[in-house]
Amino acid sequence: MLAPTQMIIENYSRKIFIYFLYAIAFTLPLVRPNWYGILLGVFVVSWMFTQKPSEFFPEIRNHKIIFLFWGVFFVDLVGLLYTENMSYGISYLATKAPLVILPLIVLSSSSQLSTHVIRNTCVAFVAGVITLNLASLAFISYDLWDPERLEANLIIANNSIVKIHPVFLSQFIAFGFFFIVDTYFPLSKTNRNQLGWVLFSCIVLLVYLMWLNSRIGIAGFVLASIFYILYAIRKNHRFSAFAGLTIFIFLLLFIPFSRERFIVTPLQVLTHPYAVDVANYNTRTLYFREDIYSCCIALVNGPRFFYGYGTGDFKDVLQDCYAGKNYTSLLERNLDSHCEYFAQLHRNGIIGLLAFLALLLVPFYYSLRYYSPVLGVFMILFGVTALFENIMSSQKGVTFFSLFCPLLLLYARSTGQHKPLDLSKLQ
Repeated sequence: MLAPTQMIIENYSRKIFIYFLYAIAFTLPLVRPNWYGILLGVFVVSWMFTQKPSEFFPEIRNHKIIFLFWGVFFVDLVGLLYTENMSYGISYLATKAPLVILPLIVLSSSSQLSTHVIRNTCVAFVAGVITLNLASLAFISYDLWDPERLEANLIIANNSIVKIHPVFLSQFIAFGFFFIVDTYFPLSKTNRNQLGWVLFSCIVLLVYLMWLNSRIGIAGFVLASIFYILYAIRKNHRFSAFAGLTIFIFLLLFIPFSRERFIVTPLQVLTHPYAVDVANYNTRTLYFREDIYSCCIALVNGPRFFYGYGTGDFKDVLQDCYAGKNYTSLLERNLDSHCEYFAQLHRNGIIGLLAFLALLLVPFYYSLRYYSPVLGVFMILFGVTALFENIMSSQKGVTFFSLFCPLLLLYARSTGQHKPLDLSKLQ
């Protein structure tokens, strides 16, 4: 009687683990960071009930890329040894903890994560993104057609539901769109239910991507689109795909409120920098970056280039630079480097930067090796966002990467059948 009972318990444990996986994917865009941390803790407990020591270590050895995730975290752990602001360093490591925990959970459970489960996890995430977008309509319905107020109030609405930066939400939306395209296109006209939901989802995602109007999000989406069209779409369909991308960019540049953000504002900052209104969100984000990056470059010198300033001090030294150069506005707002690559240099020097680049480039290599365009798109979106935001200092950014990068690696490995690297598809 013990063996059948044990089997039943194991089966239910696996089902509970899978359901929690769907839950954390669905709630990632929807739940505030402090609540989401509790949910992650419950997810870890559900995973522990599914593990067997005899299966755990072979699974880990079979997925050596996990040591790349751990290596990035280990570099920050070493950087804690020579930091002065220990409290901030520990807080940063706590934020970055999913980089260690989630890849371990996903890769050690690869035997339970079939392509069907991974696909459903991505569907749950996309459903969460769409739910957040639609829920925000309740907060902006009074000015839905007021272009001058729409973007600002949409951001306020999202912050009322869950504290999320528009850049991260744009990244979520873009990934959701490419996953739908990669999974369900070309559409079957005979399957009316799937046809309706897929088209509805794509329209909602693209409309909200334009409404959010994140310059970084749009740039990542365009670059990822070019890669996807060249690598994943057959030559006879590429013209239609590029035509659709062209129409998207045309609308983006000629809709009044969008044109203001993408053309008028950058030209104003470049031609009349001293007349910029720093109270205006559209202009100040561009205006401040020149001063921010000048300090970022100034801090990369001498021995600090090799080992950095420490895990807890990288932001403090930036504030000291602002004070030394009399950048009062930057100092008052306590702004970070707005570039993860600079942040890695400041934390742990060239060693930290190389570890982070390896974390981006190795999965991208696997996306080409296994012919997995959706993994390649994911890495491009994350890499572009990291150019303009400290993405590893945000729980939403770290969790998004730590969960979906190993999941998509498993998906590429299981569906790609270890195909040799083939760049001929780009021709």
